[in-house]
Amino acid sequence: MELRQLKYFVAIVESASISKAAAKVHVAQSALSLQISHLEEELGAKLLHRSGSGVTTTERGETFLRHARTVLQQVRDARMAVRAGLDELDGPAGEVTLAIPQSVSNALALPLINACRARLPRVWLRITEELSGHLAEQLRRSQTMLAILFDDGELAEFEVQPLVRERLAVVAVPGLFTPIDGQLALQQVLALPLILPGDGHGVRPLVDGLIRDAGFPFIQVVAEITSINILKSTLLAGIGATIQARAPLSDELKAGSLIAADITEPDVFRNMALCSSRTAGMSEATQAVSRVVFDTVRNLCSKAQWQGATPLFATTPDGHRKD
Repeated sequence: MELRQLKYFVAIVESASISKAAAKVHVAQSALSLQISHLEEELGAKLLHRSGSGVTTTERGETFLRHARTVLQQVRDARMAVRAGLDELDGPAGEVTLAIPQSVSNALALPLINACRARLPRVWLRITEELSGHLAEQLRRSQTMLAILFDDGELAEFEVQPLVRERLAVVAVPGLFTPIDGQLALQQVLALPLILPGDGHGVRPLVDGLIRDAGFPFIQVVAEITSINILKSTLLAGIGATIQARAPLSDELKAGSLIAADITEPDVFRNMALCSSRTAGMSEATQAVSRVVFDTVRNLCSKAQWQGATPLFATTPDGHRKD
């Protein structure tokens, strides 16, 4: 087995096409197909389904894909360390990809980038902002090394480190609802015209669960929106209210163009965890970034810079995370 075969295999999967992958890796299509055939023969397993509509992985191909991506990343990390002339005293080096939900990026992304630049100068951090419903699949396929996922009790396939709890609020233009002491009961919230994410994304699974638990017969969903920017525009137009954390809407809340109220009866929270693959393992650089994530979250919460958020991990008296 050769590294180039792993590279070709990953390129085909990501392109969903032999011809597109051949152009991407600058290899003739026939040569690319031959290399994959050799790889399948060596492994004794069919890795790809080929059809007129494109190329997809088999079940065994999906397993091999995770390992191939991990090996290729380790090679890139080793190359980076050697080219930089590093030794163990220089600290970790390599590339780390972290995927975060759209609704978290406003609070976490920039502080985390700054912290990694200061503490891990030889680590290249790539942050991708994704719809929450896509994050688990990216981690499952080793397209990202770390992901912040909403902990709905269905994360057993990953290594899970509880990270933060966010209190959710109802948000709208002034006048659409009247909070009492900054709060609004869930029954009143569910009676409003609501703007919610599509099925499976963001707070939607949590909201659907609340509706079931409350036995609410009907809610008026006036729009389903997964983009935070479009959500802001729709809220500012006065079309409806949303159930959301405060962080992604903090600028509008500070300006007074939107108002928020904590949801009560019951109080509504969502938990988030920092997750990684159980099978791929974590490089030294990935472990270092993980530590910076926890330190950054602790700092943001302690300074009330992440509204409505509290850490879900214990800290030592000097403020460091307990492992």
